[in-house]
Amino acid sequence: MKNDKQKKKGNNKSKKQNKYRALSLVLTSSLVIAPLTVPLTFYLPGGITASAAILDAEILSNITSSNNSGTTSGSPWASDGSTKNVDFTISGSALVGGSVINTGTKQGVLTIPTELNGKVTPNGSATINTNVTITVGQVSFLTNTLTAANNLATLLTQITSGTVASLTGVTLDLTAVQQQLNLLNNIENFGSASFSSTPTLSADGSYISANIDDGLGLVLSQNVTTILQDLKSAVDALHATGIGLTGPASALIINTALAPVKLAVDTAIDVALPLVQAGGTGFNQLLDASVLGSTTIDIPTTVVSPTNLSQNLDAKFVGTVVQTDTIDVNLLNTANGVSDIYYAGTAVVVPAPIVTNTTGTSTTGYTVTGTATAGDTVNILNAGGTVIGTATADGSGNFSATIPQGQATASEALTAVAVDGSGNQSTPTPFTTPADPTAVAAPVVTNTTGTSGTGYTVTGTATAGNTVNILNAGGTVIGTATADGSGNFSATIPQGQATASEALKAVAVDGSGNQSTPTPFTTPADPVVIPAPTVTGVTGTSATGYTVTGTAPAGDTVSIKNAGGTIIGTATADASGNFTVTIPTGLATPEEALTATASDGNGNQSPATPFTTPADPVVVPAPTVTSVTGNSATGYTVTGTATPGNTVSIKNPGGTVIGTAIADPSGNYTAIVPVGLATPNEQLTAVATDGAGNSSTGTPFTTPADPVVVPAPTVTGVTGTFATGYTVTGTATPGDTVTIKNTGGTVIGTAVANAGGNYTVTIPAGLATPVEQLKAIASDPAGNQSTATPFTTPADPVVVPAPTVTSVTGNSGTGYTVTGTAPAGDVVTVKNAGGTVIGTAIADPSGNYTLVIPTGAASPNEQLTATATDGAGNTSAGTSFVTPADPVVVPAPTVTGVTGTSATGYTVTGTATPGDTVSIKNTGGTVIGTAVANAGGNYTVTIPAGLATPVEQLKAIASDPAGNQSTATPFTTPADPVVVTSPTVTSVTGNSGTGYTVTGTAPAGDIVTIKNSGGTVIGTAIADPSGNYTLVIPTGAATPNEQLTATATDGAGNTSAGTPFTTPADPVVVPAPTVTGVTGTSATGYTVTGTATP
Repeated sequence: MKNDKQKKKGNNKSKKQNKYRALSLVLTSSLVIAPLTVPLTFYLPGGITASAAILDAEILSNITSSNNSGTTSGSPWASDGSTKNVDFTISGSALVGGSVINTGTKQGVLTIPTELNGKVTPNGSATINTNVTITVGQVSFLTNTLTAANNLATLLTQITSGTVASLTGVTLDLTAVQQQLNLLNNIENFGSASFSSTPTLSADGSYISANIDDGLGLVLSQNVTTILQDLKSAVDALHATGIGLTGPASALIINTALAPVKLAVDTAIDVALPLVQAGGTGFNQLLDASVLGSTTIDIPTTVVSPTNLSQNLDAKFVGTVVQTDTIDVNLLNTANGVSDIYYAGTAVVVPAPIVTNTTGTSTTGYTVTGTATAGDTVNILNAGGTVIGTATADGSGNFSATIPQGQATASEALTAVAVDGSGNQSTPTPFTTPADPTAVAAPVVTNTTGTSGTGYTVTGTATAGNTVNILNAGGTVIGTATADGSGNFSATIPQGQATASEALKAVAVDGSGNQSTPTPFTTPADPVVIPAPTVTGVTGTSATGYTVTGTAPAGDTVSIKNAGGTIIGTATADASGNFTVTIPTGLATPEEALTATASDGNGNQSPATPFTTPADPVVVPAPTVTSVTGNSATGYTVTGTATPGNTVSIKNPGGTVIGTAIADPSGNYTAIVPVGLATPNEQLTAVATDGAGNSSTGTPFTTPADPVVVPAPTVTGVTGTFATGYTVTGTATPGDTVTIKNTGGTVIGTAVANAGGNYTVTIPAGLATPVEQLKAIASDPAGNQSTATPFTTPADPVVVPAPTVTSVTGNSGTGYTVTGTAPAGDVVTVKNAGGTVIGTAIADPSGNYTLVIPTGAASPNEQLTATATDGAGNTSAGTSFVTPADPVVVPAPTVTGVTGTSATGYTVTGTATPGDTVSIKNTGGTVIGTAVANAGGNYTVTIPAGLATPVEQLKAIASDPAGNQSTATPFTTPADPVVVTSPTVTSVTGNSGTGYTVTGTAPAGDIVTIKNSGGTVIGTAIADPSGNYTLVIPTGAATPNEQLTATATDGAGNTSAGTPFTTPADPVVVPAPTVTGVTGTSATGYTVTGTATP
């Protein structure tokens, strides 16, 4: 279920963002998609049981862990065996820069410290809170859904841009689809999730684990299922509606365009939904593709406190989040997520050490001795608490600790502390280092002269005024002097007080009697005369080193020196005075001038004896021997390499040259050893000699043993098959064993040649295959083998099924097509009666073939044969067949007219050969009408109502009196006319001066058009959803009492019959009268005068 190898990968895929416009009646508003939050909080009842084993890879960064024990190093729990509930919290954040994919299950792990093994158990369900992202590229089961959703989004963009159809009068609500597409599009940003898991304790009690995958998988499954189901519901509800003149038509176009895309989305979702359920491949893909972000895991536990702790315990728990099925607790314990529980130990009293003595000075360091409990470590500490010395008390309790020089000063206050094996410490024991003594500077001895026969004079320097005493090894003063004001002294040792090369010492004493440390020195040796050595021989080369021989006084050491005075070899002269010095390779060169000196036991040296190393000899490279062939009966041929031009000599053990050759310019040579000069298995030597006569070392080699010739067996017959095994027969030397081997050298059968020299070997079934290359080898009783006789097993017989011939079509004018079946891949060959191949084809993987016989290669009614040949060249038996007779060509009829409707039936007219029967057939081949062409070649076929539909594809076929048919002539029935309801005209108002307003009714959405008697359109309107329309005829477009017509046109362009009506007559205008005078009163009445039309 998991990915195989840990690997780093980026998780930052570009997010596609699609915005769609929400349509209203007039498309004047738009909807901006806001990020939507996916609810991911699901609590799993009862928890999930984990099955983790061992961990190896953290999948979060910045991992920390904590617990609610409340203990600190200063406030620990008692180690009293009590039981307490402790909750541990593991936290971490997403890996920086990408994610890590590991093998195994995601799980939280809490390691248990060794001290509490067996004392910590889970106590209830673990709670997991995490932020999840999904790497969409790994969720292949959503590919089709995402593709279909993207296609839908693209189409919606096209629809809302008006490129699919006009949006006038169209209503399409995209809100729900848009929201669900946005959720699907942003599925990678999954959000937060909370769920529980049942933690488990490992079998060895070393860790507790909480499975993340089980709960996370259900959360992912539930949410993706919800998104897919809601998207499907929103897509299914997506439907455009239209009003007005063009709205319905545009809505129809939009819905038609949406239908296949909606179906694709529904289908993709229907396929994806089962996969995302638990146990489905999609479920596992979601888990594999999920990457944890900020995560918190709470694991409740019960902890039993330890007992009998001898010291405080800091119990370190380590928490982490991993993805693996293998947990290495030791590796996990090195992680960063450490959480501690502190326990108090029982105090242990360690006896303080006793310091019995402290010796030393600040310049020499100090030694501290004393007693402590046997086995305790005693640490010496300065006032700052730094350990400056340590020791372990022995079995008797004694210790001796050394304080190195520089770690302590004179009269310094120190302490000694004892530490037992558990780390418990005693109280400190104070002590003080001793004061340094007064220092007197030691004298310096600069020279000692004299001999044992004259006495010695010792000179040097010391502190001015100090007395310098010369003492022998027994401490006796044998000479004294006082340093002068400049600090120089000169002490005389009388003759007889000291001997040559005697070890003495000088001590300075100040005026207070303080003495310096002694200055040792040695009297000079008495001079000795050593004879120079003689050099009698120098041998060797620069490559091997040199050997120098000669004589010197017995027991003297002879040293060989180069011109620089470096000793390059030494030896001791033996009792006879002879010496041999070896100079190693590389310490001297050819013809180098060297010297030999002799030294006696007192170091006295002789004068040097000069000599020179010999020149190096010429080294001739030894030849190589690469091959020795031949035998005692034919002689031997020796081949190899040597320096070009060198002579290679072959010598027998007696040193006799029995063959020579000269190395050619390439360094190759071939030397012939004649018959009789060497025997089989004889040890010989090859030596190279250059032109100056220098010879190489010998290269030893051996002549080959004479071979035993065993005659090879013959193979006279091999029979059998792979299924039955094979029998190999032949001849060999009587008594020889004949072995059959395959190319790998495996023995697969044996037999012994009988007294007549015949053998029969059986190879069991399965040990050899058809046409396999094998070999037969004869072995005599001594084990000598013959050369191999190769042979091949026979091929298994192959039965190739004969092909079938299912159809033969065509004619002599066009050639023929033969179809049928044969084993897939076989070559089908068609031959005529003379055996000539006239066509081939290869059977396809389904075993079908189609073979074309070219025009002229076969004639009508000709007897032919088809055979099948497999890849190995095996051919089947023949399948006989006959080519068809050439057909009679009947001219196809013409169709010149098709009239009628689905309600009345149809009439088809056209031409055909006089006397031919013309049949009308539908696409199913059913004859639905016939007629015979008259003498003039015309025909009329009537198709009764109900046998054909409008715009149906039909065909006309002519048949002559002999039954031969023409090719079909296709044609289509006409569409039925659409009857559009004529509009009504309920009112016409207005006049020639203001124009006219026409109102009435028509089918909702139809366009009502007003035309004058000349057919000119002078006004249009669209019937509203209630079927009412109001149409305005502009001023000047019509006159009073003018005859007009109203027609209705539906969305498909079908037009109704016209409804005639007449514009109203203009009203008669009577001029208004004028009032020129008004006279009178209210009491008498009034008189109005004026003018009006007569």
